[in-house]
Amino acid sequence: MSIDKQTRPVVSASSVAVALLGLWLIIAPWILGAPGPRVATSGIICGGLILVCSAIRFSYRRTSAMSWINALLGAWTIGAASVFGENSGTVQTWNYTIVGIVIAGLETLSLSSSAMRPHKTSGGRMSARNSTRH
Repeated sequence: MSIDKQTRPVVSASSVAVALLGLWLIIAPWILGAPGPRVATSGIICGGLILVCSAIRFSYRRTSAMSWINALLGAWTIGAASVFGENSGTVQTWNYTIVGIVIAGLETLSLSSSAMRPHKTSGGRMSARNSTRH
């Protein structure tokens, strides 16, 4: 999916915000703590992957797959504490849950703003596939 000039600011801002949240997932176990060692490890790995995917999404035009990957990583971050049985209900667990929700939400916004723009053919006309009927 190509990103036009109107959509680019939304995708860029989302990518930067998600990259910062990925960085937070990497450093959070040392600053805030984690509900358990497996959640901390998962957060560090997910944070690194989120950083890489966000950088790719920010840098290249046709990379909506990176937003899908980050949305899935955000969803995993939401449920990781429960999956690993390290759900303590403390601020550490809520940290991972809220960060995951924000990541998934921002990537959904990025994907939806990319999808709402009509796809143009090389001649500058809208393709028949995406043109609206009146």
